[in-house]
Amino acid sequence: MAAGWVSSYCLNTEGFPKILYAILQKLRVKDRLEYEGREYEKHGTKRCEVTVYIGKSEEFPDITKARNVTATRFRFIDTYQVVASKALWYLC
Repeated sequence: MAAGWVSSYCLNTEGFPKILYAILQKLRVKDRLEYEGREYEKHGTKRCEVTVYIGKSEEFPDITKARNVTATRFRFIDTYQVVASKALWYLC
């Protein structure tokens, strides 16, 4: 991943991204779940920041408020799992 932001839907990955996608389908969130991430170096350490954009459900407005959830770790493969887990936590 380059220093710029890269978008992904993470639909072909196992784990929390698939669970989050399934939960949002049940909550009838119509917006597509999208992850944006970038890898960079800070103070000599490789870092990765990923943000997931969660849309709002018109049927369940109290549960799903449009929001962004962000997590920072070291590699994209770890970070998108963390941000999906964090988003699930917010929905609970």
